[in-house]
Amino acid sequence: MKYQNPELLFFLIALAIPIIIHLFNLRKHKKIYFSSIRFLKEIKEKNRRKANLKNILVLISRILAIFFLIIAFAYPYIPSKKNTSNLVFIYIDNSFSMDIENENGRLLNIAKEKARIIINSYPAETNFYLITNDFLAKQNIALNKNNIEIEIDNIETSTNTKSINKILDNIETIASEKYDSYIISDLQESTFKLSKLKKVDNRGYIYLIPINNDNIDNISIDSCWLSNPLIANQKEIEIFATIKNHSKNDINEQIIFLNINKKQKSQQFINLKPYEKKEVKFVFQADDSDFFEGEIRINDSQIPFDNKLYFVIRKTEKI
Repeated sequence: MKYQNPELLFFLIALAIPIIIHLFNLRKHKKIYFSSIRFLKEIKEKNRRKANLKNILVLISRILAIFFLIIAFAYPYIPSKKNTSNLVFIYIDNSFSMDIENENGRLLNIAKEKARIIINSYPAETNFYLITNDFLAKQNIALNKNNIEIEIDNIETSTNTKSINKILDNIETIASEKYDSYIISDLQESTFKLSKLKKVDNRGYIYLIPINNDNIDNISIDSCWLSNPLIANQKEIEIFATIKNHSKNDINEQIIFLNINKKQKSQQFINLKPYEKKEVKFVFQADDSDFFEGEIRINDSQIPFDNKLYFVIRKTEKI
């Protein structure tokens, strides 16, 4: 038999508390002299035996109560005879791309459910490590089944992203023995380039669990730039932007908006083939301002985090 929380066994020293209480409760009897004490002796002996038995039973019950309470919190178990790793690392991709929904629901929630299935397939004595893109310090601490499920429920999407090699490096740094690692992600090409996957050490096994989002239409604003970086007294300013289609479906008549100083100045329509990238050109009339706050925006409801790109234009002073 082993214990999930063996450090709690140190509290067994608390078994001395009821023994100390029992010793302090021993009373000293006063002597009282009578002319005839034959009947008093019989009563005294009977009461003494009853009191001693009662005190011993109370002492034993207190000791057993404390003992079983500590053992219960230490969580004893019989080790499984199956040949499974005692260390299990579960990476859940919590980047913004996991915030979209497919026919089965939100991708992040699907990933959480798959993680719970993995956890329940391992014995109680397994030490789990939960890793996300945030790489928090608390993720370097081993968790039992109950604690890791609580941590999974608390995962939210994050602006951080990590490549698969950085994730594996982090796992190898923590692992001290044979381990299993599960990568649950939508496997975005920008971060999960499997062709550049590093060689894993002999201690570990990697299991990739993809979350399917092929049916999601998504376009993003990749970058923007000026046709002329020196802006002086031009009345017309040209701005170029790169728009990319990340889905396997055609995108037709998508509107791209240009806002300058919180006012719409121009718009363009664009058609994109699957995974195609195109440039669009905007022209707007400049006023006498020396400073322009710009925004290029698209209306893509499924993945909103890459729908806007902000920029600033400052007029060049004469030399």
